[in-house]
Amino acid sequence: MPSLIFEDLPEAQDAVLDVLFERVGAWMAAETSHGCLFHGAVAADPGSEELRALLARHKAEVARRAAAVTGLDGHEIDLLVILEGLTQAWSLHCDAAVTSAKRLGHGLRMSGAS
Repeated sequence: MPSLIFEDLPEAQDAVLDVLFERVGAWMAAETSHGCLFHGAVAADPGSEELRALLARHKAEVARRAAAVTGLDGHEIDLLVILEGLTQAWSLHCDAAVTSAKRLGHGLRMSGAS
């Protein structure tokens, strides 16, 4: 997923937020029946510290990259909550979930996060 989400992004950071969330929505449209491989692995073996560490590394990397490309460094957890919320809400709300993620992302920027 990261290469699909983070490659060839627009230069304007406001536009990056929208494109980032649109790409997650597109990824969910294609992969929603599979869900997150990392979450699925942890769910299958919840006692595995190795799988939990792998999940933590993956999510931290996604959050770090999202913060870097949007200019919201220091707000990795905020962005991760929005991204994870989008992936969870997408199967019920599809494009409306993407629209909501965009609104939350821009709200984060406007709150003085940048």
